Amino acid sequence: MISSEIDSFFELQETGSWTKTSWPDHPTCAFREKGLKLSLSSDDPAVFNTSLTWQWRIAMNKMGWKRKDLFEVMNDTIDALFAPEAQKNEIRQEIQNYFNAPDGHQNPQFDDRIQYYD
Repeated sequence: MISSEIDSFFELQETGSWTKTSWPDHPTCAFREKGLKLSLSSDDPAVFNTSLTWQWRIAMNKMGWKRKDLFEVMNDTIDALFAPEAQKNEIRQEIQNYFNAPDGHQNPQFDDRIQYYD
């Protein structure tokens, strides 16, 4: 049985144990191609010298993800939250507004909540 048939969710961190040189071959990409739900994480930033922001950059710049991919993964992540549906919907709306805004015109309140450092 494939995990998508039982509504499973995977939390992945690209840089923690990846030793191959081809980022498009990373298991995260294979999971996406199979339609599995996942989120990106920073795992242990102090140990791996990374951040969630850096993980998203890897997905975009090295794995070739597009804005559509980021939006889908963010929505999968929201689906997996242990939070009331009203709160999930509020977060979804903020992300939708962010993605719909022209480049450079995203809501600064949304950006201010991102506190990961590179």
